[in-house]
Amino acid sequence: MSALSEYSVRKAAYLLGVLRRVGLDLKIDSFDRRLKIQKIVYMLQLHPEFERYLGYSYSLFIRGPYSPDLAHLYYNIPEGLEPEEINLSEEALKYGREIISWNNSFLEIAATLIEAIKINRGRPIEEIMEHVASLKPSYRLEEIRHALNKAMRLKRTYGLKF
Repeated sequence: MSALSEYSVRKAAYLLGVLRRVGLDLKIDSFDRRLKIQKIVYMLQLHPEFERYLGYSYSLFIRGPYSPDLAHLYYNIPEGLEPEEINLSEEALKYGREIISWNNSFLEIAATLIEAIKINRGRPIEEIMEHVASLKPSYRLEEIRHALNKAMRLKRTYGLKF
């Protein structure tokens, strides 16, 4: 018997389908791989086409946005579960391919920035960037600004929700 409900098994099949469509395997054999999956799913679900298949709740954590529900799901996927067929436009797939090309550091910065923007609606962007810099002291302000510029470009280009 699976540790997942019927609803969660279906959600797991959607997750596998989305990852397959963007060309990524669900490998969770290391911390770095789990971090990458967490941040990629966070970033993908900002896009309306991906959101309908994903839709995980996230909270800001040490290494950026983290979803306990997503972690529970990928730790408990039933053996041999077939990915769900996922219908995405070429535009959405282009967005997905860009996101999966990012390294973990850039994913962490971008996802943290976007979550900070969501949490601090209406605050000046410079203030939010300084806050993220205080949360992520190992990253330079120019790296944070670069991630912000890229996130804002993607928001405009793909109609991301944040």
